[in-house]
Amino acid sequence: MSLIHIPLEIYGHFVRAILSIVINPPKDGFVNVSLTPYECSIVCPCSLAEQYFRPIFVRLGKASAGGFVSDEKYLAIQVDADGMAGSKLLVLTTPLASAGISIFFITTYFSDYIIVSQKSEARVIKALNALGFVFERHAQVFVSSNAAAMTPPVAKPVGEMLEISSISSVDYEMKLVCCGAKSQNEGQQSVILGLVETFVEQQLPKFMSVTLVPGGTPLSLLLPQNFVEERFGLETLYVGEVWIPVFLDLHEYPIHASGIVCEIAGRLSQGIKEPGIGMSYLSTIHAGLVMVGEDDIESAVDALKACGDKELSMSVIDLNSNGSGEHVA
Repeated sequence: MSLIHIPLEIYGHFVRAILSIVINPPKDGFVNVSLTPYECSIVCPCSLAEQYFRPIFVRLGKASAGGFVSDEKYLAIQVDADGMAGSKLLVLTTPLASAGISIFFITTYFSDYIIVSQKSEARVIKALNALGFVFERHAQVFVSSNAAAMTPPVAKPVGEMLEISSISSVDYEMKLVCCGAKSQNEGQQSVILGLVETFVEQQLPKFMSVTLVPGGTPLSLLLPQNFVEERFGLETLYVGEVWIPVFLDLHEYPIHASGIVCEIAGRLSQGIKEPGIGMSYLSTIHAGLVMVGEDDIESAVDALKACGDKELSMSVIDLNSNGSGEHVA
């Protein structure tokens, strides 16, 4: 697979390409499209990246504003561990960070996925096998029957490179929900129509993520709570719990940096005393999204503030400070 970074100021050039892979996703390939306050980030099969996206970057040339299609190839691996609460996320990511393996983490309504470099596949399998995860190669799935009983390790700072308090913003006004289409037929088609409407709008949402996976699993969405009824309807979606987002601007960090997910999970798990905190995570190329339950958000913010020398920015993200979010028609 390829990773694709599209700066918001050139998003309009890629709308048709995005719709092509969402409306007609590959039957045997993983697709994620995420809109964040910082970028549009895409994970898709290399063949689609070369067919739809790279020619646009070539045509834009110097006007591509730093956007790119990755030359390195990646794998999407499903991880089933009975939900990835904060401590379980730490259990999963700590050995990978210790082994110097860079990962992207994508949570969906039905399962969780790690995106890793194709070159790291053998080391990933070895690290997770050691935790008791069993790798089902035919389906690219790790399954653990004892993940709930795993004891989270003590996370150590990874490279002392992550100034978490200086790159975080909490948007208290945005409430996100993780949703899954109720079926692959009429229900999913109705959801896709809602996605098309959203992707072509002049004013983009602050955040939205859609994941399509092979194997008969319906699509999954992570989107603002008000979108559920306004755009899609409760009759078409299973709806999960409400999350408050903590956005991480990682554009200054190299794409291959390892340990970021681990360090975030570690700091939150160590800083929040309540057991079983609800937390999940989504990675994009230049951003991270920590999602914390409404009841736990204050404890999470305090934990992050306690981990750095600089004060955490508490302001709601203002897209006008980084571009209006509008795109070319």
